[in-house]
Amino acid sequence: MLYHLRKKFLCLSLFFLIISSLLSGCVSIEVASTHTESDDNLIKVPTDVTDYGPITAATYGTVALTDHGLYLIEQHGSDFVSLMYGDLATQRKVFLCANPSCEHNTEACTSYIPIQMGYAHPGIMSLNNELYFVQAAQVEDTPPHIAVVSEDGLNHKQIVQLPSSWRISSPYICKDSSYFYFFAEIVDSESGNSRTSLIQASADGGGLTEIFNFNAEDSAQYSLVGAVDRQLVVVRYPIIGETEEYKYYRITPHGNISDELSETPLYVSNNHDVLAQLYPNGLLSTSVTKNGTANLCIKDLTKDEEVLIAVTAFDLGLSEINSAFMRIPAPDCYILVAYDNQSMHEFLYDKTAEEFRPYTLEKHGDYATGTPDIIGEWEDYFILCTGDKNSKFDLYSTDGTLDTSDTIQITYALIPKNDFFSNNENYMIIE
Repeated sequence: MLYHLRKKFLCLSLFFLIISSLLSGCVSIEVASTHTESDDNLIKVPTDVTDYGPITAATYGTVALTDHGLYLIEQHGSDFVSLMYGDLATQRKVFLCANPSCEHNTEACTSYIPIQMGYAHPGIMSLNNELYFVQAAQVEDTPPHIAVVSEDGLNHKQIVQLPSSWRISSPYICKDSSYFYFFAEIVDSESGNSRTSLIQASADGGGLTEIFNFNAEDSAQYSLVGAVDRQLVVVRYPIIGETEEYKYYRITPHGNISDELSETPLYVSNNHDVLAQLYPNGLLSTSVTKNGTANLCIKDLTKDEEVLIAVTAFDLGLSEINSAFMRIPAPDCYILVAYDNQSMHEFLYDKTAEEFRPYTLEKHGDYATGTPDIIGEWEDYFILCTGDKNSKFDLYSTDGTLDTSDTIQITYALIPKNDFFSNNENYMIIE
């Protein structure tokens, strides 16, 4: 099956003119403000005009990938989780601890991370090849914070601390050479009212600056979804009663930041592809015509290049296409997700043959279903989330009685890229 594929080069100056056009109706805040530990109020300060280089984005969760390997957070006890290291060369997973006689269940162990039952565990992420812990909300006496972690797990240095009434409220955190950027829910200690704001946090000293308060003039909700080159990208969720569209906007976080949320969206999508349209230095857009043709557009913003792909339900072996979106989980890997009136279907796009074919790899485990998720690549392999399994740990009751409790451990594996594209389940489990 061959499909239409063509490239066209856009006018770079026109593109950036559209993006940077600042209209009077922009959602904005009059001036940036910063938080001090001595005062929960935000104090006005001048904006910063220094360029701090490209911005990278990541989500925090139970796994992070750096050039040195895979890092995971797993629960092994009722009151702690463990920092694990996955050696990709040997497919072995070990506690991040150098003591061969350690039982990895006390604070003497470098892999040991205390937790409180009933609270969210700390997350882990990799930004600019650095490893970080993220505690999104207050847990007993521990405030929300971001901490940098050394590769061997020996050193944890808290570099950003939020007030106890704040909460990191979206999964994406971005960073340039000097600052972190994230959304936070801020609760006023006197009135109890809350607002959601985009925060700039210094990586050297932890100073907090409120860049935008999106709820001030607009009843819609906004969320940070990543970064493209030197700009943050946020998505605007629809207001009740509006046409159900998600609109993407750029923000330049330095310079005259009070005026740089463009009124013209970078992209408008339907509700199926809200978090699937952004990848490093590029954007994906998808639309389905009335006759059921899916038009897929891949924009590379660094090369000013646009790839257009048109595919019909007949091409995919479906009766119809109600909605569709495309994602690029890793460079040169394109996955089309299409919905008909029955269910969801996934297809791999072969750029050489210019065709789609079914993506049929499966997850395996006690609960997992669906196709494996790509979380990164290493040499000639993709790193996949391939399933899950039940795991037990000791649980002591208040009277000292020993019992056991269950938790779910995610399973990860390598797969040669050729096997992936051939739908051959040659999983090399990291265990």
